[in-house]
This record gives sequence, structure tokens and C-alpha cells, in this order.
Amino acid sequence: MFNLLTEQAKKNVAVEYRFRLAIVACAFVFAEILLALLGGAFSFLAIRGEGKRIAGEAAALAGARDARAGAAQLSSVTEIQARLEMLATNVPAHVSGALAALVALRPQSIRIVALTAFPAGEGNWSLSASGIAATRDALASFERALNGDRRFAEVELPLGSFAKDKELPFTVTAAYRDTQL
Repeated sequence: MFNLLTEQAKKNVAVEYRFRLAIVACAFVFAEILLALLGGAFSFLAIRGEGKRIAGEAAALAGARDARAGAAQLSSVTEIQARLEMLATNVPAHVSGALAALVALRPQSIRIVALTAFPAGEGNWSLSASGIAATRDALASFERALNGDRRFAEVELPLGSFAKDKELPFTVTAAYRDTQL
């Protein structure tokens, strides 16, 4: 049937076919652009919501980190305050003597690094010695010496102090009362 048309009619049909094809192609391109824009808008909104959620989580984490840092600083300040109060407290001479006696009871293989004395009620004091024992036997000997001395009661040496064979870090505490000297 196409062959029965004149050359001019064939050209007109070809032009019209190209025109309709161009319109269909433009419609598809327009549809693609419209879908891309809608998808981009939805993606933008989704990403924006996700960004807000992530920013909220980051702010919560930063707040928690700041709270932990504040708690650590408060703990340090409280510890320093307790030490300063100890320095401000007038330690009676007999308590100083009890600390000296505690040091004198240690075997030579024990190094005492820190001594503390805290009031533990009326006339009562809690004494503490921290250090490093060369061996388990030396640490056990120190504990026996403290338990055997009448000036000290309630001697506590945690079992964890005996965990190693050599160079054992320890902290021993004992109660001391005014009336015992």
C-alpha cells in the first residue's frame, strides 16, 4: 500500500512518522525526568530525615561522653577533697605512732608506698598501708604480725593481693582505737 502513494505523500508520511516518533521520545524523556525529579525529592527527604536522626544520635553520644567526663572529674575532685581534709585534720600523736608501729612491723622485703589514717568514729581510726611485697610469704608474715599486735584490730588484706608469686601489690587496712595504746 505504501508503494501506491506518490513521492510527495511518502515524504509527508515519513515526516509525520518522524514527528510522532519525536513526540513519543519527548514524552518518554519527560517521564524519565519527572520520575528522576520525584525520586530525587523523595531521596532528599529520606536522606534529610536520616541526617537528622544521625545528628540526634551524635548529640546524645556527645552528651553521654561529656557526662562521663564530668563524673570522672567529680570523682577526682572528691578524692582530692578527701585528701585535703585529711591534711587539714590534726592527726593525734598516738595515731602517728600507730602508723610508725605499722611500718615497723613490716618485713624488710616489703616496700610501703602510702600510709593513710582516717577517722572512723569517736576515738577510732582506720589505718591503711599500700605497697609492694617481694613474695607471698613476706606478705603473709606482715599480715600475721599485724594480727598479733594488740594495737591493731580487724586487719583486712584482700585475697587478690596474693594472686602473683612475686612483686605483689597490696593494700592492708586495720582498725586502731585510742584506748589500745
